[in-house]
Amino acid sequence: VPITPFGPWSYDLSEEEARSLLADCPDGAVFVSHSPPKNAVDRDSKGKSLGSTAVREAIERTEPVLTVCGHIHGSWGETTEIGPTPVVNAGPDGVAWTLSAAGADH
Repeated sequence: VPITPFGPWSYDLSEEEARSLLADCPDGAVFVSHSPPKNAVDRDSKGKSLGSTAVREAIERTEPVLTVCGHIHGSWGETTEIGPTPVVNAGPDGVAWTLSAAGADH
């Protein structure tokens, strides 16, 4: 989901467009989004939260087994959880995860 808080670039979506796009996400999948969820691995170098509320709502609703995002450089490599869902801002170097029926191991 390409939501950018910095202005109208390329093919960015508004929060409402993203919310509509994410409405049919299945429960328990792996969620991959360019934009991070609001208030999770989304802080810029000045500490400002720049994530997407639509992405966060989709994660809270569907509880993916893992969420991977990027985009916000100030949070590259950070991990957190939203409910039972591990959320990682993979950044340019990526992060390796092993998924199992018991959950995700970092």
